[in-house]
Amino acid sequence: MKRKILLLAPAQKQLYSGKIPYPPLGLLCLSSVLESNGFETELVQEDLFSKNNLLQKLNQKDVLSVFATSTTALFPRIQKIASELKINQGPPVMLGGPHATSYGKDSLTEGIVAAVQGEGETTAVNLAFKLYENSDISGLKGVVTREKSNPLPDFINDLDTLPFPNYGKVKDWKVFKPPESKSSPAIPVSFSRGCTGNCVFCSTPSVWGKKVRRMTTDRALELIEYAVSEYKAKEIHITDDDFSGDRDWTEDFLFMLRKKKLPVSFFFMNGIRPSNIDRDLLRQLKHSNFLNAGYGIETSDKEIFSKIGKSVSIKKYEEAIKLSSEEGLTTWVFYIFGLPGETRETVEKDVLHAISSKAHFAKFFILQPYKGTRIHRIYSKMKIIGRGPQKGLYESAGLQLPGFSPGEMEKMLKKAYLKFYSNPATIFRILKVSRNFSAGSFFSDFKFVLKMMRG
Repeated sequence: MKRKILLLAPAQKQLYSGKIPYPPLGLLCLSSVLESNGFETELVQEDLFSKNNLLQKLNQKDVLSVFATSTTALFPRIQKIASELKINQGPPVMLGGPHATSYGKDSLTEGIVAAVQGEGETTAVNLAFKLYENSDISGLKGVVTREKSNPLPDFINDLDTLPFPNYGKVKDWKVFKPPESKSSPAIPVSFSRGCTGNCVFCSTPSVWGKKVRRMTTDRALELIEYAVSEYKAKEIHITDDDFSGDRDWTEDFLFMLRKKKLPVSFFFMNGIRPSNIDRDLLRQLKHSNFLNAGYGIETSDKEIFSKIGKSVSIKKYEEAIKLSSEEGLTTWVFYIFGLPGETRETVEKDVLHAISSKAHFAKFFILQPYKGTRIHRIYSKMKIIGRGPQKGLYESAGLQLPGFSPGEMEKMLKKAYLKFYSNPATIFRILKVSRNFSAGSFFSDFKFVLKMMRG
């Protein structure tokens, strides 16, 4: 009987400036748990196939099912693929990821049989066995079908019990171009799950829960050694939403890491929390071969900041940004345009704040109010949510804010990039940390900035 499951990741190039930043870590985790339970898996990334070749790859007679993952921004790709598979009598598609968790039954478009909500490993294994046995899946915890929605399964509290991600399913690491990366392979890892934050625009707590669950530091070190020894990792890119939240865990991990003296650099893929950041911890990061730090301050306006659920003050963010730059880490700062209370003046204020912050790089985003977030509920009541981004994820608005003319937010975004990156102080700061990233990465980021300015 069929035991082969294809793990499908939708195309990312359009949303990420023509690059594929990372392989889908969630699917690599699913691959490990499925294979440890006797199933065969294969990773299929849409970006690496033509349309006809992709459908031919997915529509194999020996395939039990296609397990796909998707964010809301990428869901139209999965929707189209699933529809075409159904027309061609291909294998059934099961959808997981943030979109499935947020949209539930609404994500069950043509060809998508079920949605897996929340943390996926336990549910995916149970679902695979039901499919293999040709049994009813409608009663499984964490599974939503057209007939029934079920409660989520319990979260996996002991992350040490999970097998390591199946990085061996990645055939060529050179096709991935992570931001700031100096060398390949740059392998993504996650040491924890969950987020204690309450940001109005974020759906992470609905997927991973509000309680942070961490690997032990011993297991985290084993994961790094596994990536280095088995897959020749040159860089480790950390996905955690709360890496620095537990100071004791963080310092213990960094101490053990320095003792190992592994030939690998470390990057943060996401922003880190400033709550525990001080000069001492930043020096520990630097001496442990961490090269960057990012902070999602989102807005410099105190009134807007007070409404978006941040647990620390603007001042604490400013201190962390300043200290990170002073300690030689490549420092990023992130702002979101379109939060409640946004005006032309607050947008302009954010750009000036970014310049004065001493960060080396800034990224400005237009808010995307995805379902499952508090901001979606707020803006739905205001009836200002549109169809979502019509171009790339960063460049276009999914809403029409009061006081802004159509397209004005996009124009302000371009001006923000131009003003920040043409500032002499910014240019000087970037040159000072140029040793932290490769020439190829630098020019890639520069092309991104030019694209944002041109629109």
